[in-house]
Amino acid sequence: MMQESVSDTDVQRGVDDALAEVERRCAANPDLVHGDVVEEVAVGIADLDVAVAVCQQAMDDFVPDTVRQRVFEAENEDSFTRAAVRTAERDALEAKSRQRSQRAAATRANTLAAEAAVEMKAIRSKTCPICFTVRAPSGACACE
Repeated sequence: MMQESVSDTDVQRGVDDALAEVERRCAANPDLVHGDVVEEVAVGIADLDVAVAVCQQAMDDFVPDTVRQRVFEAENEDSFTRAAVRTAERDALEAKSRQRSQRAAATRANTLAAEAAVEMKAIRSKTCPICFTVRAPSGACACE
């Protein structure tokens, strides 16, 4: 319980520093919109508890989308990491599968080319070079 109050004290100290920065910026340039300056300062704060507290104290419990998104990403960082790892694994498996398919297709193409070459030689050896007809199984041709 004592640690929570120390943490709360640290958060409030960070909030006070951030609010002082907001007031300094707004005083330096009166054309700035207070809420926009609060959001800009909050986005630049590394500690999300402080960033949320700054917004809540300066803007009546309102937390801008940019800060809420950072909170959401921090709370779900493990899920995002696991999803990224799973996606990378799935992409690697798909790449391996594509590579295997490409190798199989190349092997099949080489096999078909070799078979076609053998068939072509067989057909040429059975074809008469004079009349271009297929010789009889005995090897005799009608033109001879």
